[in-house]
Amino acid sequence: MDAPTRTCWYALAGAIRSTTFLSAFVGIFQAAVCAHQKVESKDHKLVYWVAGALSGLSVLLEKKARRRELALYVLPRAADSLWYILVNRHLLPDIKNAEEHFGFVESQLQMMTGANLKQFCSEFIQEILPAFWSYAEVETSNLSLE
Repeated sequence: MDAPTRTCWYALAGAIRSTTFLSAFVGIFQAAVCAHQKVESKDHKLVYWVAGALSGLSVLLEKKARRRELALYVLPRAADSLWYILVNRHLLPDIKNAEEHFGFVESQLQMMTGANLKQFCSEFIQEILPAFWSYAEVETSNLSLE
């Protein structure tokens, strides 16, 4: 870290930007749903789809490079939600402990992407992930069959 003040400033600015994104995401969704409920007493599924699409526009508040990284975290959650919808509609069987399996696959995909597709990760993630890999290599190297 050559310039700690500059690094802290960038970290603070990034935290504020991400907080604004998350706040806008939730706020836009809630505002759209509440506005509909104020106007119409009957609830429609389409309202939630439209509210979700509108709140998705809040990702434009983030830096372009950070958007790809956010997609890496959101995509597995979307797959998890799709799984629950399909199970609840009895289109897929309900598998015991499916959440744990999804969590495992999600974390593996994120680590694999961080290792192989560095252009999709921020500099911070690129710097911190090798620390986990080197720790794992040390731990596994201590295991011997002797």
